[in-house]
Amino acid sequence: MKGKQSRLVVYCLTIGLIAALTMVVTACSSKSTSTPTPTATSTPASTPIPTATLTPFAFQGSATGSWSGQWTIGTTTTPVSGAFSATIDANGVVSGSMSGTYSGTLTGQVDSNGIFIGIANFTAYSTSYAAIWQGTVPKSGKSLSIQGHWTGPYDGSGTFSGTGIASN
Repeated sequence: MKGKQSRLVVYCLTIGLIAALTMVVTACSSKSTSTPTPTATSTPASTPIPTATLTPFAFQGSATGSWSGQWTIGTTTTPVSGAFSATIDANGVVSGSMSGTYSGTLTGQVDSNGIFIGIANFTAYSTSYAAIWQGTVPKSGKSLSIQGHWTGPYDGSGTFSGTGIASN
């Protein structure tokens, strides 16, 4: 008889568990059909909308300066030098020109930390070349400068530096 009693207990517990789960599922899935009525004393919580503060690009401005270095063709090392001018816009885009031993354009980008990377495109002996210019744009008040080094074709390398005025 003991086995029948334990089966009866398990059966009753199972039925009770199923009934309890059915009530929980029914309670969770039932939707309220009544619409809440707002009271005169309740007001919606208001959160102020945050506003963005736009900061002008710190390194916007213009500079002029000089560049120099050398490049080697075969066993001949040739010194090169000249001047450059550059403008940095509100997005950090650099545009300008270079002149001297070789002339051409200067384009690039200054990031929000004042790091500059650009390309000088120039023509030498009827052939177009590009040199990579890398450096920094330190700023103090309304004064800025641009300085760094360049690498180019034929083991070309050198430095550049200039000063200018910040727009903001």
